[in-house]
Amino acid sequence: MISKYRFRQQPVNSWRQRDNDRQRLVGEKKFEERTRRIFYDTDGIHESQTEQNRLCQHCAGAWQIDSTSDRGYRILAVHIPRKACKTCRQLGYDWLDAADPDAYHFIFMQDRVKDEFVQIGDH
Repeated sequence: MISKYRFRQQPVNSWRQRDNDRQRLVGEKKFEERTRRIFYDTDGIHESQTEQNRLCQHCAGAWQIDSTSDRGYRILAVHIPRKACKTCRQLGYDWLDAADPDAYHFIFMQDRVKDEFVQIGDH
């Protein structure tokens, strides 16, 4: 019986308002892009990433990362999440098809819907 459990009201209210909060924070944006720099101190590698995420109302949204390192490598990673909608799945494949293999050392795509992993390049 659920009535014997006491819930804190703030998390419950946040959960109930999640759709309104998402609309307020995301609005009509279709994509979000961020750039970040990462230093891997164990190997002394500096990495720069540009990440693009599709903000989807129906699923977790597809994303891609264009990454370069100070070692001269450049990769593209495309991710299609589990339970992705048809639009996000197609976008992931569009990103893969649009990627120039000559511009990257490797191109990776993970399609969690099909449980497939694609790797292009072997430099």
